[in-house]
Amino acid sequence: MPRDAATVLCSRPRTRVTRLNSGDRDAQAMTEASDWRLQGQEKYLQAATLIRRAWRPPARKPNWDHDHCEFCTVKFMAEPQPDALREGYCTTDEYHWICATCFEDFKSRFEWKLVEG
Repeated sequence: MPRDAATVLCSRPRTRVTRLNSGDRDAQAMTEASDWRLQGQEKYLQAATLIRRAWRPPARKPNWDHDHCEFCTVKFMAEPQPDALREGYCTTDEYHWICATCFEDFKSRFEWKLVEG
């Protein structure tokens, strides 16, 4: 029985998380720099503004049928498919997509701003 596309999570192994000893009682867990998903995305995603929304073909490529998470490569599609997500976080130009798992893992590190879509 195929899994509901809405429940698909990043299928890659989660990485070890350590707590920073900054003396700040609100110090947040940070994903280690050795995480395999980190491939230089800070060049275009550091402090980016993101929107949570359903995936749709971008206006610039209306025949496009899917995208991938910028970190773990899980697939986003408009139509329900096994092992594909139908919504996630994207940049305001809808060019870069991030799954919920990677969003949670990296939101502090990348200092993303979340806006209403």
